[in-house]
Amino acid sequence: MMNESQKVNKNAGFSLVELIVVVTIIAIMVGGSFAGFAMLARGDSKKAVKNISSQITELRTNTLSVAGNWFAEIYKKDNTYRIDIKKKITLPDGKTTSEELVSSTAIGSKIVISYVDSVFTDKKDINDSNKLVISFMQGSGKVNQVKLVNSDLSETPLIGPISQSGNIIVSVKSSTSNSLTLWYLTGKLTTDY
Repeated sequence: MMNESQKVNKNAGFSLVELIVVVTIIAIMVGGSFAGFAMLARGDSKKAVKNISSQITELRTNTLSVAGNWFAEIYKKDNTYRIDIKKKITLPDGKTTSEELVSSTAIGSKIVISYVDSVFTDKKDINDSNKLVISFMQGSGKVNQVKLVNSDLSETPLIGPISQSGNIIVSVKSSTSNSLTLWYLTGKLTTDY
């Protein structure tokens, strides 16, 4: 007769089927989490485009309806992109102007914002050392200027001589991107989604 120490334990390991099932479940969970992260990234990009669109539409409306020189600045500070709507004010001496901050909106921190004109194909990234400035014409609502202002205050116009539009591109880890098209002659905005 066999004593307890000599008995063979038939449940001592895992069968091949059990291992395959466990590995399959883990693979499904990992794949699902990557899909979830990709969906969140697309959501961040779309939310940023909606914020930019809303603020630029407000800028255009202010330019058409309220006296003054209005403009928007899109910039990156402390690893977060922001859009500020500002108004230039002429001081009582009639010569000096100052800027009044009207609104400031956070756009996002896990994104990259770029601008590319339909004629100039050189994409300009907005980073800690520059900002994108957009303004509209008071009477018509057409785009007055789109320029990149560097930290040394040098300016680079971003509208080509025969350009019809430009794109504000919001990307997340360079794989997911959404864009906002700014039509120069009408000042209208369209999105790619």
